[in-house]
Amino acid sequence: MLTACAVTPAKHRSNVSENKATVEKQKTESTDSVDRDLAMVLQKKAQMDIQSPSLTSMSEVELLKSLSEARDRQDVVGFNKRYDVFMQRFSMGALAGDAVYLAGLQELSLKNYGKALKYFSMVQKLYPYNHRAASSLYFKGVTLKKMNLATQAVSAYSLVVKKYPGSPEALRAHNELKYLNK
Repeated sequence: MLTACAVTPAKHRSNVSENKATVEKQKTESTDSVDRDLAMVLQKKAQMDIQSPSLTSMSEVELLKSLSEARDRQDVVGFNKRYDVFMQRFSMGALAGDAVYLAGLQELSLKNYGKALKYFSMVQKLYPYNHRAASSLYFKGVTLKKMNLATQAVSAYSLVVKKYPGSPEALRAHNELKYLNK
């Protein structure tokens, strides 16, 4: 009986040593995998930077297109970088309202509702004649609705219907008003 007890602890120590070795091996493999992934990402980023012209040399149209593509790719860092460059260079340009509108949509998709409201309101105040003004007001209503601020959402939707009658946004706002007034 004593010998069986003496063998069991030795086997246990052996299993513990094997488990520690396995855990260390997995940690090393995991670290190597992360390092490889990081190297690959950095390499792809370098290739993209080489392939694409510098943001500071792009025209207003090219930069807006690049901004939209970054949003479509869900590249938050790339989007923010392009937006900052766009606003530094073209804040008074013909397409500035479009860039601010895209920033609002970006923040809405990230569920940053406060920032989304800021951008949609900015389009209304700074670029009221931009072709995105109706859409920005509509999405302001959408954002307010997502924040459970139904009264303010109704106001925004009503304003869309009043200011932009016959527009697709007015039709969508009218449908939202029907839903909210049930």
